[in-house]
Amino acid sequence: MKTLDFKINQGIFVFCKCDVDQVPDDIEPLMQFKEEEGLTIIIEYSQLKPEMEMEVSTQKFAWITCTTTTKLSETGITRKISFVLDALGIPCNIVAAFHHDHIFVPYTMRLKALSALTSLGKG
Repeated sequence: MKTLDFKINQGIFVFCKCDVDQVPDDIEPLMQFKEEEGLTIIIEYSQLKPEMEMEVSTQKFAWITCTTTTKLSETGITRKISFVLDALGIPCNIVAAFHHDHIFVPYTMRLKALSALTSLGKG
């Protein structure tokens, strides 16, 4: 497997659920995915307002990007990332985009996660 490099992106992120037609106009989702139960969006925590009618995760997340270009057809990357984080008890949510994989980990565990992922990338 090729060398993988990672970086932590600025910000604190939350996962939210709303109806497709309920996304406030002033929200800029980092990611959205339509599920049968509603629309899941990932937004910066700072975008939340009390009047928003969305279900919001109680967990705050850090966003780590695998800066190495990955292909959607590659195998094993998600498994290796989740395996190394699971071994340390770090929950993760992984989003595979066209060029890179993006990992969301509890914000308080971000530095431990980055250290583990950096070690993985060198192996």
